[in-house]
Amino acid sequence: MDMKLSGFCSLFFIATSGVMLFSSASVNYSHTMILSTETANQGDSMTASCTIKSDSKVSIMVIWQKKTISEKKPVEIATNVFINADFRATNRYSGENVDNSTNTTSNVMFSLKITDLRSEDSGWFACKPVVSSFQSEEPKDFKLFTVLVPIQKIWWTSFNEEIPLPDGHTETIREGDNHTFGCHVNGSFPNAKVQVLLGDQDVTHLFEVNSDLKKSHGPKGLHPLYYRTDAISQSNIIGYHNMTKSLRCIAKLPDSDLSAETTINVNMTEYSPTFLCKDKMRAKLHETYFKLTCKVYANPSLKSVRFHWVSDNSNSTLDAGEKNNDLTTEMSTGDVKDEVVMVLTISRVTQQHFDREYIFDAQNDVKRVKHIIHLEQDKSVPITLSGGSLSLSLKKSLLLLLLYSVVCNLP
Repeated sequence: MDMKLSGFCSLFFIATSGVMLFSSASVNYSHTMILSTETANQGDSMTASCTIKSDSKVSIMVIWQKKTISEKKPVEIATNVFINADFRATNRYSGENVDNSTNTTSNVMFSLKITDLRSEDSGWFACKPVVSSFQSEEPKDFKLFTVLVPIQKIWWTSFNEEIPLPDGHTETIREGDNHTFGCHVNGSFPNAKVQVLLGDQDVTHLFEVNSDLKKSHGPKGLHPLYYRTDAISQSNIIGYHNMTKSLRCIAKLPDSDLSAETTINVNMTEYSPTFLCKDKMRAKLHETYFKLTCKVYANPSLKSVRFHWVSDNSNSTLDAGEKNNDLTTEMSTGDVKDEVVMVLTISRVTQQHFDREYIFDAQNDVKRVKHIIHLEQDKSVPITLSGGSLSLSLKKSLLLLLLYSVVCNLP
C-alpha cells in the first residue's frame, strides 16, 4: 500500500468514526474510567466506561488497552467502538459511545462491554484518550478486573503422587513408612488458598504449598489462565494421637464463596509405644505408697517393659513385677485397645527419691521408646513422721502432760 492510499484509509477510518482532525495547539482535557465491577463470576458480564471532557470543541477518540498477568505489555482491544480482530472473533466484546458535547465543549462517554466472562478476560484495563490532532498520553491508571473461575478438581495423593485418592478414601499406613500426603488443586482463577485440617487442627504449616500459573494457547491478551496448587506434607504428620482423625483439604478463592474440599481417613495399623503421662510429678516427704504411673499404647503389643533410675552414680533396672527395697513395679492391661499401664510404687518417700530421673522403657516390634519422669518434693503440707501406733507429735504432747502432772503434785 503506497503512502497516498495509506493516508486516505486513515482519513476514511476517522471520518466513519465521527471524529474530526484538528491541527491546533495542545488543548486541555480530562478523562475518567470506571469498571462496573472489580470481580465477576465466570459467565457474567462487565462494562468499562471512559468519559473524556474538554473545555474546547475538539475531536475525541479512545483506545482501549489491557495488560494481563502473563503479558505485561498492553494489548489494544478497540478504538472507539471498533473492536480489534482477535477480540471481535470471540463475539463477546462490543463498544458504544454517547456524545454529550455542545457547540463549544466536548464530552464523550465510551463503553466497552464483555459478556460470558472467562479467565482470559481478567487483567488491568485502561482507556487511552486521543484528542485534537492525535494528542494523547499513555494511560497510567490501569484498573484490575478479575474473573472468578471455580476450582475444577481437588484431590489427595499418598506415596504415589500419580494416583488420586477418592473422597472419603481410607489410607492404611505403618509408622516409620514415608507416608507423604499431598493435596492438589487444579483449574481455578485466581489462585486458591489451601488449608489442611487434621481433625479440627489446622496443620497447613506442616505442608509446603506451591502454586503455578498455567497459560493455555490463545491470541495476545486472550490466553486462558488457571492455577495449579500443590500442598505436600514435609513430615510424618500421623501418629497415635491423631491416627483415627481425617485429613481434610479446603481450597477457597479469595474474596468469594467459591470453594472445594476433599477428605481422606488415615488408619495406622502399626505404631511404636506412645506414652501418656507427665514429665514431672510431685510427692511429699514421708508419703507412703506413692505411685508413678504411665499409660502406654502400642501396636503390635509390647514385648519388653522396664523401669530404670540412677542413684549414687549407679543405674538400677527392674522388669515389671520385680521389687528392689522400697521400689515395686507392675504392669497391667488398660481399659482401651492397645493400652498398657506401667506403675512404679515407692513404699515410703525419702529425700533420696527426689531429683531423680525415673525412666519408663517400652519396646515392641516397631521401636523402643523411653519416657523420663522427674520427681520433685511437694513442700506445701509436710507429712508428720509416724512411729509405732502413736505419732511423734502426739508422743511429745503426752510427755509434756506427764511432766506437768508430776510438777503440780510435788509437796
